[in-house]
Amino acid sequence: FITALCGLLLTSRAASDPHQPPAEVSKTHHGLNIALHAQADYKKHGWVAGSEVTTTGLSLAMERSPLVNSTYRFSPFNYGKINEVRFDLVVVEGYIGTVPRFIYHLRKANPGIVVVHWCLDTFPSFKKILALDVDAFLTNSRELNQVIFPSHGFQSWELLLAADTSVFRPNPDPSSEYAGVDIVYVGQYSPQKRHLRPMLRETAAFCASGRCNFAIYGNVWGSEWVRNDVGPEIMKHWRGILPLDDIAELYSNAKIVLGTTMEKQEELGMVNNRVFEVL
Repeated sequence: FITALCGLLLTSRAASDPHQPPAEVSKTHHGLNIALHAQADYKKHGWVAGSEVTTTGLSLAMERSPLVNSTYRFSPFNYGKINEVRFDLVVVEGYIGTVPRFIYHLRKANPGIVVVHWCLDTFPSFKKILALDVDAFLTNSRELNQVIFPSHGFQSWELLLAADTSVFRPNPDPSSEYAGVDIVYVGQYSPQKRHLRPMLRETAAFCASGRCNFAIYGNVWGSEWVRNDVGPEIMKHWRGILPLDDIAELYSNAKIVLGTTMEKQEELGMVNNRVFEVL
């Protein structure tokens, strides 16, 4: 994957400077400086997005490559170093309102930069995603990779999500604060996850007799509209926002980890990152 992006990078640089052949470009290059954009930063925003877990893992994987010099992760309202490093490549995971301006400023500061968007869902719409000023797409959907992106003239690669096995590994700890959790759901509440509410309601009913310990962690659950939507029988199991560094510990100690996804993601065959992290 990184080798393929290097080829795309050299092509882009040669196009931006037609008097400098690709061979000379490669000789003057001493490793890629890669920017990654996540939708949130736990330390700054106080909540965890799967986007942060994904870009953290991608950053670690990229830094193991001899082709990479450095990586840096950006997120909304965390753009202080955008002009401090000469970036060669940026991978944007997902879509959030600041992304178009982020790409604009990166291109302005780094002529010839290659911009890649990792499309893992359809938010806010395909129209807006396809309107992004990018050179190529990554996606975990075979349909998007083989049909949608090529039909709009974009180069794309199918790249499934993954998990860092040095972090996500079996490591049950009887002394962990999560040792008593039997069934857990981690994630933001969304009505677009059509199976979520029925699944949580069935789980809460199953655990009501005290036969197991059920816990829910995630953002938004404390909002009044969510409380009204899911009801007290589910809300009583909400334990707040899970610290980013505790995700692997919780998964390792729980007996069952529940997972669901957006309806459109299901239709496009997108496999949720939680599947890889738990397995």
